[in-house]
Amino acid sequence: MKNNFKKIIASTYLFAILFGLFLPFNYSFGQSPSNRLVISAEKLNIKAEESVLISAKTYNLGNKLVIFKISPNQGLSIGSCTTGEVGSDYISSCQTTLKTTKDANGTFIITASTNYNGTLNSANKIELKIEKGLTTIVCKEPQILNEKKDACITPPVTTPPNTLPGGNNAGTSSTAKDTDVIYEPLAPLPGDGGVLQKEINTQEDCAFGKYLNIIIKLIIGISAVLAMVMITMGGIEYMTSELVSEKSAGKDTIQNAILGLLIALGSYLILNTINPQLLNVCLDKLPTAEITIIENFEASGALTFDGTPIKVNFNKEAYPSAKIAEQKTGVSKSLILAIFAQETNNGANTGGCNYTNANMSPGELIALKEITSDWATVKMSCSGGGSSHGGAIGLTQFLPSTWKQFRGEAEKLLGHRPNAWNIGDALMMTALKLKSNNGIKDPEGAACKYFGSCNVTISCGNNKKGTYGQCVMGKKLSIEQQISDAIKKGEITP
Repeated sequence: MKNNFKKIIASTYLFAILFGLFLPFNYSFGQSPSNRLVISAEKLNIKAEESVLISAKTYNLGNKLVIFKISPNQGLSIGSCTTGEVGSDYISSCQTTLKTTKDANGTFIITASTNYNGTLNSANKIELKIEKGLTTIVCKEPQILNEKKDACITPPVTTPPNTLPGGNNAGTSSTAKDTDVIYEPLAPLPGDGGVLQKEINTQEDCAFGKYLNIIIKLIIGISAVLAMVMITMGGIEYMTSELVSEKSAGKDTIQNAILGLLIALGSYLILNTINPQLLNVCLDKLPTAEITIIENFEASGALTFDGTPIKVNFNKEAYPSAKIAEQKTGVSKSLILAIFAQETNNGANTGGCNYTNANMSPGELIALKEITSDWATVKMSCSGGGSSHGGAIGLTQFLPSTWKQFRGEAEKLLGHRPNAWNIGDALMMTALKLKSNNGIKDPEGAACKYFGSCNVTISCGNNKKGTYGQCVMGKKLSIEQQISDAIKKGEITP
């Protein structure tokens, strides 16, 4: 009987504490007659020309006219609303909408009042921040708004992904961009200024890092709540127990809960004191590995379509061709030359197979016949074994179907039909493919798409290994140094 009584007392205390944690007593029951009117806003930070819902709640006052005011005015008007009948919780409410103008900008104070028995009851104040919006630009199809939303641009060309298992990198092309970039959590997360975030734009800078920062603070808050629950349980166990051993167990529970709370709060406070930036997790800013590969174009020996050795002169052929391709496409000339270096060792390895032993797919063979009349003797990349396909051609290793895809655009820029074994034509085609893979803004990502993957380690040359993107970026740095040295010597012009 005594133990049952202890359990009832402990359960009652625990229920009361948990009930108090999750139910706002001060809001539902603790309102005094001097604070009968409370107002709130749906959100406190909005854009110009955006609407926001303003709510008013009265305590034990029904059917009352609530008049809102905003200052400074700036042509804004809220109006009023009338509360309904008093509910079982002694609260009645009403709502109105504030529609901001396009010129509204700054911090505004919203107040409200209602009349009760001849006495004016004033509400709390709301501080609302309005940011002046930009002029809305409407683009005509097929153009779209740029990232800054201040100009119309032509959307990048997207092409189907390479479906050749284990095939050469040149057959890979960019995939369609996923437009579903908004992540909606199951419950709103607390954001800056106490505003609840109902969705997260994954394309924003450091989006995942900001999400982790919120989760870290939530975990600390949950730890504090659990610690208080354990302290309460330990206290109840200590007070209701007569045995020394049970009292000791209650003390241990309290001590462990306090220790856990100190660890959770202390770690946060220590890191925040040392450097607040330590608590700002941003995985977008992780350092990237750089592999520098020394290139020497003058030592390379390129091959023609039938395997006849030729030599590509860097200063007179490779660099000028890459420079023209950069001017036409906007892709860095050093990135274009780095692909050339990585793909075929500056033209020295354009493949040792032909259509009979490269395990070409039927579609690639048809495309090859459309590209060149010498298809029967063309040298191409060999199969990687198994079910993988070979068949990449030229100085920068394009699958025939991919070459055919960019050929029309290259022909407009070059003024003639491109040849996969001509250095100027091959580098122009490479630039167009890199551009379609966002090579202007993300060179390493474009290089990975050129190859088809950055999840495997390959040989970069000169006994160096890394992902394809790392290899290309290392060669890019080396080529930029080579270009700089040649410019200083007066061998080439910028």
